[in-house]
Amino acid sequence: MKRFKELKNEALDSLKGRWANVMLLTWITPLLIGIIMYFLIFAIILSTPEAIYYSNYDSASDLLATLPASSVILYYIVELIGSFFLLVLTYNILYCVYKDMFANKIEKAKPIGDAVSIFKSGYLGKYIILILQYSLLLAAWTLLFIIPGIVKKYSYSQAFYIFKDKMDKGEDFRPIDCITESRKMMDGYKMNYFLLILSFIGWMILGIVTLGIAFLWIEPYMNMTTVAYYENLKEVHYGNKSESISINIEV
Repeated sequence: MKRFKELKNEALDSLKGRWANVMLLTWITPLLIGIIMYFLIFAIILSTPEAIYYSNYDSASDLLATLPASSVILYYIVELIGSFFLLVLTYNILYCVYKDMFANKIEKAKPIGDAVSIFKSGYLGKYIILILQYSLLLAAWTLLFIIPGIVKKYSYSQAFYIFKDKMDKGEDFRPIDCITESRKMMDGYKMNYFLLILSFIGWMILGIVTLGIAFLWIEPYMNMTTVAYYENLKEVHYGNKSESISINIEV
């Protein structure tokens, strides 16, 4: 495996001339879509006769308690769909769009077009199933005890990158296959990957000290580094399985 410093340099090289574009994609696009989603949810409340007397209620939740059952059900359905849409979009950005940018398949990401690319790919159903399987498996392992959940999180960490590769090749596969393949790829590398994430601790502290402002740069840097890690791990796993496993904590 490459040293952490090499992986981080590859990530920085991929981000050269793209910082503003990637920051817009990572932060502004989900934020704008989230705002639109909550405006739609609030519009449901305002469309009811009871909303005329909104000033008589201390909060939106108090008003919601007075609405007809059909309006309440519609409210929660829209909220659930909107939240899940935002989740799928965020996963697509972090795993699919970042991976394409690292591979130079796209020079500059379109903040909306590329963010919603998974919805036009023909693989949306499988992607949703993968998200559900990934989340349920992690939840199940975490319920056993916290530590197994953390270990499995690293075991399954490459599943969405694997999905992207299979999707690009037009393969026919089951979403669970991506999780299984990730588990095999990460066998012997979970601690190595943990140390890679841990090597960003100084940057994370800086993000907290700057009240989150530095995370505008740190998050894309970390995300692109994890893409570089996957590409290197894939090369080692499939290209030279006899390579000895080494843990390198150089940052």
